[in-house]
Amino acid sequence: MDETREYLRKTLRATGILAACASMCLANFGISWAIVPLLAGLALAVVLLLGWWGFLGSLITLAQAIEEKNARQRRVTQRFFLLALVKYPLVGWVIWWLTRHWGAKELAAFVAGFGFLTLVIALRAVGKMLTEHGEVKK
Repeated sequence: MDETREYLRKTLRATGILAACASMCLANFGISWAIVPLLAGLALAVVLLLGWWGFLGSLITLAQAIEEKNARQRRVTQRFFLLALVKYPLVGWVIWWLTRHWGAKELAAFVAGFGFLTLVIALRAVGKMLTEHGEVKK
């Protein structure tokens, strides 16, 4: 889990840096209305990514707790599963609310912000592939 925690930390750091750059570019070009929806979509994507990371970690913890017969770890993991059941209806409500109160331009910026995290992850993967496979063997 330490390797995935490090990957997640670096991904979130790169996402924050690129989001700040994107916000400054939007403000510079006079599209400042798009900053809040873009960052809101990005925040939702980050929360969902952290939720998936925690969910997978809790599955591993649960498997270890069952193997070791540790009741306390099982209770903690069951609470996390309950949180996962609450999270998706809450995310659905947030998206429903946004579609009712924001216009088409703001929703487009929100979707772009949501896809921003996926873009960062893909760019990190491409960069890693290029640096690992770009070496010339002699």
